[in-house]
Amino acid sequence: MKNPDRFYIKPEDVEYFSTLYQILCHAAKHYPDKAAYRQIEGRNAEASFTFAEVAENTNALRAALIEKGMAGKHMALFGETSAQWISSYLAVVSGVGVCVPIDRELPPETIIRQLDFAETELVFCSAKGLRKLRLALPECKTVKTVVVMRSDSVPELENCSADVILLDELIESAKEFAKI
Repeated sequence: MKNPDRFYIKPEDVEYFSTLYQILCHAAKHYPDKAAYRQIEGRNAEASFTFAEVAENTNALRAALIEKGMAGKHMALFGETSAQWISSYLAVVSGVGVCVPIDRELPPETIIRQLDFAETELVFCSAKGLRKLRLALPECKTVKTVVVMRSDSVPELENCSADVILLDELIESAKEFAKI
């Protein structure tokens, strides 16, 4: 080996992070145009999200959640992994509240028990996850708001006292509010 020290990084040159949110902010600052996440869209399309886009959406969602009075509250994530799932997770765990991931394969009875046990007030869910969640929501005592990820329209929820919001609309409203 010619120069074994060429791969050595001095401890004082290493940046330390204590939260995932700090890592996201660092990546958005130093690699804003690099792809942070790619996901399949339909049969033949792929969407790519840069670190700057993920950070912008996460920050907007953080602001929207705080504005909605969700600071310190328990919020559940229910659905398949996506860029929206990641932004929702990072927004909640970045000091806004407590994230309660719910396995999308669970039966409705178990989902109800978990949501109520965790005193979950808000649920982020995918449009697919909403089909199963629709069966559980009428029985949930604590859920007040449902935020639907990756959907073009707000689905109707029968016998549900929860408000239904689209994630994209929530993020856009926060971005507009921040510009004022």
